[in-house]
Amino acid sequence: MNRTTRTLNPLPFQDLEPHRFEDLVRQIIYDFRNWRSLEPTGRLGSDDGYDARGLEITNEQDEIEADEADDEKDDAPIADDRLWQIQCKREKTITPAKIGAYADEMLKDGSPQPYGVIFAAPCDFSKKARDAFARKMQEKKIQEFYLWGKADLEDMLMQPKNDHLLYAYFGISLVIRRRTLKSQIRGILATKRKTVKHLGAVDRDGYVSIL
Repeated sequence: MNRTTRTLNPLPFQDLEPHRFEDLVRQIIYDFRNWRSLEPTGRLGSDDGYDARGLEITNEQDEIEADEADDEKDDAPIADDRLWQIQCKREKTITPAKIGAYADEMLKDGSPQPYGVIFAAPCDFSKKARDAFARKMQEKKIQEFYLWGKADLEDMLMQPKNDHLLYAYFGISLVIRRRTLKSQIRGILATKRKTVKHLGAVDRDGYVSIL
């Protein structure tokens, strides 16, 4: 008997309040790099064009020395730390022109230029939009840059390590679904074994006829 397969619909990012979308993206990137700090800068308005700021640790020895120093703050910047800027826009459509304008807003002339940039939005970016973003980042001399659209975010949320975020924000757990499916299969096999036991054994040509 064929059994209907249930699949996931697209994740409803549009149902998240803008700050909650920012929280989701920031929590996704917690293990993206080895951060000294990852700050939600956009919650109170004056965000200078970006929603989160991260300091990436690049010198492990500096990290050890900072941890051992009693008078050193855990999130105090070190000279070798790399600055990252993260911007989130909960918009369904972002054109090439608009992504360029957002990049200019993030990376204003005269302001400290970050090492890396992450721009995230729950929309499908066209090739032209991705190319426009890449050109802007190259013009601004950004070393690493990432443009995460709806498909990119869904891919990351489907990873087992992010199952807790998938559940916290959307009430979906693939781990629980896998466990439920495994239980269903075990139940079917148990019923099959009981049926064979009570109705007859299997002969060379198949099951013994009952009716």
